[in-house]
Amino acid sequence: MSITVLTFVILERQIGSVPTPWPSWLVAAHPTRAQPENVSAFLGTLTEYVRSFDSAESREHANVKFIETNFGYPAEDIKAWLKTVSYPEQCLEIPRKVVTDTLGVLEKAGVVKAPEGGFDLENFVETKVAKLT
Repeated sequence: MSITVLTFVILERQIGSVPTPWPSWLVAAHPTRAQPENVSAFLGTLTEYVRSFDSAESREHANVKFIETNFGYPAEDIKAWLKTVSYPEQCLEIPRKVVTDTLGVLEKAGVVKAPEGGFDLENFVETKVAKLT
């Protein structure tokens, strides 16, 4: 999983960065309009593309060239950054730790409040589509 970093800037001066526990991207589908089997099929296909993108060959050449061409970063910076980025092995699996860590950060920030007895992680993942691991 890739790590998103929240950066705090006050009066145009950076005062710090906080790595977030959640992935930098997600796939969302409307619970009453999307068919679970279609979303699962999509995620299964996405897994193949993610594995290809994450290959050593792609990280060394194709990904560097793409980022360099489209975003103008120097190749050395791109290679260093790619060493810090990780991707899921399986897009149909969501680690429980990602969900619990995310909820913990959101709770500390006052965005969510844990119910008596804690969060039921099944409420945050459509288990007909992906499984908690």
